[in-house]
Amino acid sequence: MSNVALIDTASKDIGLKFRKPTVGPELEMVHQFIERFVDSYKNKQNRVSIFIEPLVEQAYPDIVIAEYNPKAIDQWRPSRNNINVNDLKVLQNIRTLRGVNANQIVDKTNFSYKTILQAIEKLFDAGLIDRKGERWVAKSLRDTYFLKSIVTVEAKLNQWDSLLNQAHANKWFSSESYALSAVKQPKETTLNRFRTNGIGLYRLNGNGIVEIHKAEKQALPKNHISWMFNEWVGRYETLR
Repeated sequence: MSNVALIDTASKDIGLKFRKPTVGPELEMVHQFIERFVDSYKNKQNRVSIFIEPLVEQAYPDIVIAEYNPKAIDQWRPSRNNINVNDLKVLQNIRTLRGVNANQIVDKTNFSYKTILQAIEKLFDAGLIDRKGERWVAKSLRDTYFLKSIVTVEAKLNQWDSLLNQAHANKWFSSESYALSAVKQPKETTLNRFRTNGIGLYRLNGNGIVEIHKAEKQALPKNHISWMFNEWVGRYETLR
């Protein structure tokens, strides 16, 4: 089985929507980057799922690369396929507050008591939370969250402001956010803007990918979207 999976509009239904690709030079950059990344990925223990223009809240990042150890998915429960974004928002509250009851979650969210009870039931059935006395507690990340990294790549020919804004927005849920530009030698002032914001920079060179500078690394999961990518990968792995 290949250790790289491409997930886009043609993939099986895992509860994720994608934007229909717009033919043009930027899409060509995206395809070239993915092709070269796949050729260079040599990790024999881990796998990667590459999402092409997935719908994330109200945006469509060009590329999202999720790396994981497939052995960690061996205990996947089919009931996890029913988990949605609101359920994961409840999970994040349980994790952040280090154990709560349903009433406390109501106070922290805009969800109704009924919605929270339904989410708790689904999270418990999926093996993501446990009950301790009157409180619900999140299970260990080691047992429930298997993504090692979520790397986003935003591609533009030379529109630096737009590229920076979109790449910065991707930091919200990713462990590393990169920008991909067709410019071979960006000005130092441009490079500094990306460095200051913790965004890495790539360019294509011949048959390879050049990392002009590294992105700032952030711990996962950052939020419910980081969790949602975890669930999408798990669904894809267990359904194929």
